[in-house]
Amino acid sequence: EIRNMALLSYLQGRTETKNRILDVLEDFAWFNDKSSPTTISDADDPLGKSHPVFPLPNRAESERHIAALPKVSLLELLPGVRLAERVESSRIAELVSAPFKWGSYAMVVGPSRSGNSQPCLLSAPQMGLRTPSIIHEMSITAPGYQAVGMDVPGVPGIAIGYTPYLAWGLTSGVADTDDIVFTSTDSSGYVADGKHQEFEVQRFPLAVKGGSATTVEQRRTVFGPVVVDSNAAKVAFSRKSASRMRELESLRSVLEIGSVSKVENVDDALRHATVNFNCFYATRDGHVGYRFTGLVPDRKAGYDPRFPLPATPTALWTGTIPFEKMPAVRDPKMGLLANWNNKPVSWWPNSDTPVWGQIFRNQEILKALGSNKLIPTDLERAAWTIARRDETWDYFKPLVQNVWQGSPLEGFDGWMLDGSIQAQVYRAFFDDLREAIFLPVTGNFIAPDNFKLIAQPSVMLKALQGKTKIDYLRGRKAAEVIKEALDKSTRRLAGSNLSPRFVAPPISVPGQPPIPYSNRGTYIQIVELMPSGPQGRNVVTPGVAEAGDHSLDQVPLARAWIFKLMRF
Repeated sequence: EIRNMALLSYLQGRTETKNRILDVLEDFAWFNDKSSPTTISDADDPLGKSHPVFPLPNRAESERHIAALPKVSLLELLPGVRLAERVESSRIAELVSAPFKWGSYAMVVGPSRSGNSQPCLLSAPQMGLRTPSIIHEMSITAPGYQAVGMDVPGVPGIAIGYTPYLAWGLTSGVADTDDIVFTSTDSSGYVADGKHQEFEVQRFPLAVKGGSATTVEQRRTVFGPVVVDSNAAKVAFSRKSASRMRELESLRSVLEIGSVSKVENVDDALRHATVNFNCFYATRDGHVGYRFTGLVPDRKAGYDPRFPLPATPTALWTGTIPFEKMPAVRDPKMGLLANWNNKPVSWWPNSDTPVWGQIFRNQEILKALGSNKLIPTDLERAAWTIARRDETWDYFKPLVQNVWQGSPLEGFDGWMLDGSIQAQVYRAFFDDLREAIFLPVTGNFIAPDNFKLIAQPSVMLKALQGKTKIDYLRGRKAAEVIKEALDKSTRRLAGSNLSPRFVAPPISVPGQPPIPYSNRGTYIQIVELMPSGPQGRNVVTPGVAEAGDHSLDQVPLARAWIFKLMRF
């Protein structure tokens, strides 16, 4: 919401966009694209006719909300944008081998789709690949609890794994669980709901390497921590989170799922999750299922969820969507569930972050799995495949093929293989195409990184198809723009010192050559649910210890894309 507010300020300062700001916002920050791939199909959705209604604003309500926003300068908003992007905190987390990114994919096959009538599950959390590993491999046996899988250091219990009865996996949910709330301030406090209150101040000791310790202060309102403070506008922006101070309740789900002995009790375990995840499971007696977990605000109508809310009872949500109304399915008719952080169901909106569009990487999983019966090795092959495929190619292919004759891109098939000239050309072409479409109209949205983040492939495709509110092509034909970008990237690569060949993103290994193709799980497990009990294989890249033999002993497995047996 802070980023969207900064985007608003930026667009208001551009001659090309200042009179059509809401049109630009609807193009780049859409609420719901029904063509975006979902985990639950409409045919399998038990809430299809009784799902929660997300109040989305009409044009007049958005205009009224924007007019009521405090007038804060772009410079004052930028620290909040950087905070929201977590660039610095992610860099530090990566340096100390703590989780620094959240992705993940999962695939679950039910008996009706299984080649041997047994369910199977693949789960691959993408939390970064570092030495030492960001996760542990672990087996726990205790009275009433037996599980093997992975845990995050410092968090008790098996987060992803299997028991004698079921296997389960998780991917990040990406739901909009937080809002930014703005309040007026003065020298002694802030005003919320017409009442003057003092800031709560929390002080934290901070050790400084090579220097004296210091103290960090964090100011809080009743809504949460202050993330942006505008002295000029005399306004504070606080982060209100649905799970704030309830995060640890999710541990109960982690512990209870390891004790489930029948499928009817899976929901009882997941009911306690306060943090948003996609949870998948498969059982020994032939069931598979999925649930979207966590606390998600039940927002009020009349406000635009893309922007900060005023600190008034009419604007702020007071409850969350009931557990029974969250997306879930058991034993889907198609016998397959796949997720790569895509939207759960067709009626679920983006709210403040336009993540889910027509182009989304989950399609690559479905394509790799195909339409035949599946066995665990098919899931293994799919993980190998999606690490080497470009998620945008199938959508842009019909447009590019019209103009690629005689260019280095001619014959490209979407494979991003290490050493490929065509893969390198396509990557350069795609950046140049984004600029050719939008740059003359929108500029670069403050910075090149913002430009790439905001001008997503789904918006690019719609602009080329003439399906956007604004004509970003400015009267040009799509083929002309594509040809211009392709010619530019060809010249740019030929005249630069860059390698003409694609280098697959690597995994660094101390003292060894890097492992290519890093688009994979930090941990990958494949479990087959046999009548006699689950049988699992996994790999933890690069190993599970900080030092010694086991710190790098799974590098050969990761380099060859093979797995080892799991055991209690």
